[in-house]
Amino acid sequence: MTQPKIKLSTETLQYLMLFEKLTSARALDCTEYNDELIFLVPKEDLIIVKINPTKPLLKLSKFLKKKILVYPYSETAEEFIAGLFPKVKVLKVLLEPQTDGRKIAFVKVDESEKGKAIGLAGINVRRASFLAKKYFSLDLVRVV
Repeated sequence: MTQPKIKLSTETLQYLMLFEKLTSARALDCTEYNDELIFLVPKEDLIIVKINPTKPLLKLSKFLKKKILVYPYSETAEEFIAGLFPKVKVLKVLLEPQTDGRKIAFVKVDESEKGKAIGLAGINVRRASFLAKKYFSLDLVRVV
């Protein structure tokens, strides 16, 4: 798997070491978004986190006083973005360049799950846009 090209600060390295120590899963990166700490792990290590997700992540959350989120890292933007919506079934992700030069990812979900995918006040879509921009230089993620 190709590793994401990232620069790690001392603080990020500390977060990664603490995450790995508590969960036994490898973390490729950690980034802050609002009051959340988001960890990216290889897809094969996501199962380690999901086997016993509450205790280690709860400890980490309490210790750092931040909400902890864990997502799988994928080499393709489509797969990566689909993994950012774990509570809904993503039917398709389309990357479309716009005439104004922006690159937008359209995430197709079932109409009945659209609200869950978007999240309260659009938080899930904003978080997905933030991560898609950071790792794949995409300008926006939209749920359709």
